[in-house]
Amino acid sequence: MAARGFDTPHPHIPFHWPASRGPLGRKLQTTMKPEPDIRPVLFLSTAHLSDATVADAFAHPVEYGWLWYCGDGCDDEHLPGCLRDCYAFAKSHGVEIIRFDCDCDKADGLPVYDW
Repeated sequence: MAARGFDTPHPHIPFHWPASRGPLGRKLQTTMKPEPDIRPVLFLSTAHLSDATVADAFAHPVEYGWLWYCGDGCDDEHLPGCLRDCYAFAKSHGVEIIRFDCDCDKADGLPVYDW
């Protein structure tokens, strides 16, 4: 009769390996998934932009507005005044992404433009 190894349960005794073990009782390798990159978004009215041309030049168009990343690497020196103001406002609130939407409320302290 061949000897059974440690990984072989007795044929007449029901045995279930723990969920963290594979079919032969060996510990399963688990890979840690990195945490998702979640960032806050500041919703601002499009009224804080001087005109649509400004947004088209610097932001990504989305339905009913624009999405603008103003995080690391964003050079505010070359921005038009309206975007520079929004950039400073976002930075003061610890935000790197701005969603400009025509249905959003106007923020106190930012200039409002009529277009």
